[in-house]
Amino acid sequence: MAIQKLKNELLEKFFQEKLNKYGKEKYIRNQDNRKTLIAVNLENQENVVIKVRLFESNSESSKLEFIESKLKSLRQINHGNIPEYIDYFKINLENIRGFILIQKYISESQSLENYLQSGRKFSEYEIKQLAKKLLETLNYLHSQDIPIIHGNIKPSNILLKNRSGNSIGEVYLVDFSFPENLYHGDSFPEKNSKDYIYISPEQFEYLEISISPQSDLFSLGTTLAYAATGVEPVNFNNEAFCLLSRGLVYWLHWMKEPSLQRRLSSAKEASGALEKIAVISELLEKSDRKYEKPQGSKVFLNKNSEFLEVTIPAVGFYSKATLIYLIPIVSSSIFSIYFCLTNNISSNHLLIFLWFCLSSFTSFVLFLIACISTFSIKKLFIDNQQIYLAYYLFSKKISIYPENYKIDTAYLEYDQDNKNQHFLRICLGRNQYELSTSVLSFFALTKSEIYWLADEVSHWLDTTINRKQNKFNPDTEKL
Repeated sequence: MAIQKLKNELLEKFFQEKLNKYGKEKYIRNQDNRKTLIAVNLENQENVVIKVRLFESNSESSKLEFIESKLKSLRQINHGNIPEYIDYFKINLENIRGFILIQKYISESQSLENYLQSGRKFSEYEIKQLAKKLLETLNYLHSQDIPIIHGNIKPSNILLKNRSGNSIGEVYLVDFSFPENLYHGDSFPEKNSKDYIYISPEQFEYLEISISPQSDLFSLGTTLAYAATGVEPVNFNNEAFCLLSRGLVYWLHWMKEPSLQRRLSSAKEASGALEKIAVISELLEKSDRKYEKPQGSKVFLNKNSEFLEVTIPAVGFYSKATLIYLIPIVSSSIFSIYFCLTNNISSNHLLIFLWFCLSSFTSFVLFLIACISTFSIKKLFIDNQQIYLAYYLFSKKISIYPENYKIDTAYLEYDQDNKNQHFLRICLGRNQYELSTSVLSFFALTKSEIYWLADEVSHWLDTTINRKQNKFNPDTEKL
């Protein structure tokens, strides 16, 4: 106790001599050998963070020299996403060795960890924004003549400020690992610590190898995966990533790959891969696809991680469906004309009226069929909250099927009738949203289009297809 009291007295005297222009406000951390406090610069009234790290007097001189060289490097940092390192002091007192590091304090900001613990969710767009800014910062650090390793990337050390709407706002990377931690793997978190999961495996397994820029990528990848899923890294599983695009999931796993040899090699390479996430998603999905879009198909598919939209144009005026509907109408028209010609209508005004009504009705139906078969479209829309199937005529939406908001209960059903007509139905409770090859439909699909869309929708919904009546030849066809 006497020794500790003496140390405190010596430190207090040192603080008064070296830090007399700072007014101490409050401790954030106050342990025997590690102290962090927020203070105010009495000259300009700006807040600063003061970190104190103490060592025993018999500590290795090589270790202290290594730490001092790294602190000098931190003072040279000049980047908008890193708060300025204002100064550092070396403590060389009787029985006490150590360093004091002073950094600008970012006010009115919150850590990423605070957002996540409060239940805040980040969209894929926001995750990409955050990743881009942090990778730019790491690329700056790692590109110095002597690369500067952060060594302590985790949600609590990423500050966000001035967030608005879908904008991630200002991003700051703070609380670099005190250089002591970079000295042959000293002072890593215990394995039961919540911070352990952010430390790359090679830092524990190969302590003779210095920490590298790839170690920062592992920590950043794990942090971003937490932000993207809302699931703490210790609880990661396949379900945690199910709502993200395939490309982003692949990129995050690439960032936090345990093997140093298979992990992304640099922040620059990681940024390049981030820009190609859409391409990566497309390639991954193509590799999983059983069916491609049939050549010559006019069906348009638009999809991403947020929604899937299928637009089916009408079959056209010169089609089987149009012909089937026109035959009874034209036949009835011919019959009415024949009936009028074979009867004396000059003395029968009722017949004239009936013939006029029938002709008008026939003309209207013919016009309607022509419009539907030529100018209308059928649209299936699914997102994470709803599904609907509607017709559009001259851009006017005509919803025949009710909209449904319980998309998590959806399943797919395939059916084939005795007339070799194929049906794909999305079922939600009592509601069914149907696409088919029926010749009676103005929006008939081909069998190949049914296969293709069934494959796409099942992958997007992440559900299997229930076959109600399967007549496939397993040697030649699959679904």
